[in-house]
Amino acid sequence: MIIGGRTCRSCAHRHISAPGAGVFCKRYPPQILLVPVSAPNGQMQATIQSAYPTVDPSLPCGEYVRSETYALDEVSGAAEGARPQ
Repeated sequence: MIIGGRTCRSCAHRHISAPGAGVFCKRYPPQILLVPVSAPNGQMQATIQSAYPTVDPSLPCGEYVRSETYALDEVSGAAEGARPQ
């Protein structure tokens, strides 16, 4: 980890929905996904779902915007999801 680096760990666009669920980027709208599900009649049916892309919080970010709240996580070494959203 690079302290003070432009990573998702200290970016204002990061979002953690639940501890252990991963880190998501909210810089752009959610991605649309077609997910096959089993219909009541036994056939497969496509449903539309959306999700923000998951990111690795230690990698550099091209759309970085520094968040002073999240920047403290880099120095203190807080676990992912420890700070309330």
